Amino acid sequence: MAQLQLNLYTPIRDPLTLLNEVRQSLAPFIRGEEPQPMGKSGEETVRLRLMDDTWLTVAAQYNPIFMVRELARMDAFFRKMKTDRPRARAFVLECIPKFQGLVRIRFETTEERARTNCLMGGVFEAAARLEALTAAADGSLYQPDGRLLLGADGSGQVAEEELPEPVEPVAGQPGERPEDAARRQKNRELLQRRGIETPEGPVLAPGTGRTLSRNGEEIAQRAAALFAVAVFAETIQSGAAPQAARKVVEQLDRTLGGNLMDWVTPGERAYLESQKPPMGDTIDFAWRYEACQVLLWVLGERELAFPDHCCNATGIGSILWKGGMDHLLTDKPHRTAQQLLEEADLTFRCQWACAQAKKQKKPMPGKLDRGVVYERTCAFRWLLGEEDWETICRK
Repeated sequence: MAQLQLNLYTPIRDPLTLLNEVRQSLAPFIRGEEPQPMGKSGEETVRLRLMDDTWLTVAAQYNPIFMVRELARMDAFFRKMKTDRPRARAFVLECIPKFQGLVRIRFETTEERARTNCLMGGVFEAAARLEALTAAADGSLYQPDGRLLLGADGSGQVAEEELPEPVEPVAGQPGERPEDAARRQKNRELLQRRGIETPEGPVLAPGTGRTLSRNGEEIAQRAAALFAVAVFAETIQSGAAPQAARKVVEQLDRTLGGNLMDWVTPGERAYLESQKPPMGDTIDFAWRYEACQVLLWVLGERELAFPDHCCNATGIGSILWKGGMDHLLTDKPHRTAQQLLEEADLTFRCQWACAQAKKQKKPMPGKLDRGVVYERTCAFRWLLGEEDWETICRK
């Protein structure tokens, strides 16, 4: 039996909502369910046993970095398409920046056409619930009513007059404000001068806001926690025993006012309290200086160089060790929303370029340091609205 896969692109991101809407839409055909182990970060999967004892797999993908790459690919595909359906193309391009989640549905097809049609009907019902467009394997997009919106060959079943008139795009990109387009172009040109190509379209991570979503106190506390775990990891790497490394963190805690352990995540606390810290964790946490650097930059304490080399950990230490948290909040003016979005866009573009190079087994373009880019990406995703630091940084 052949496998059929359909992708539902939706503005809804919550994985439980994505999976539940698909379950409800396919309920008449389901007799059981088999949860799957946690896969890649940002993906939830279930297997649904159908009435004929075959399986249908549903995978909800909501990782912002993955979605940035996926939507950039999708945007490029439809922009290059040859079609005599300008309204359909414009409608698709206006929808793409709004997508925040992706549901992959895969099932076996049989010679029973009625069975396949029933399952397809359930998939399109799920698309309607999720306000999604459904993509076939060749990239063709379907409306929730099952009609072809825009095929891979440029054809379609939805009359042009049924679709809204194309909105004149701002600076060439649907859904962008003038300042968004200017920022996008500035960063693309900066990276091109370094030999780094990135998508023409916006790459601000789906699910994140257009401005700072954390207050100064939250940022200062997260910066202190990141610095603490990085210092602990660096001390372990130098050959010190965990007890000695903890004494360094305790001294830092006293310097910062005694509330450090209230600011760390459960995973960070477990690492700091471990009697035998795993080497893999030690390597990962030593990188947190790079994320800390971003948060201190937002607070006006540091500058961000191009991410082709590691930051100066000693310079970060000179800020965090000099006493108390108050100076982090009042010492210097904080960055503006425009500065934040500009640097976040640059970082997300670098992350996209690193991912492409890794996929193609090529050297990092422009001598980008992939570890630095990754840590900065985590920091900006958190600053722009992601809720759970540990989920963000789970590899």
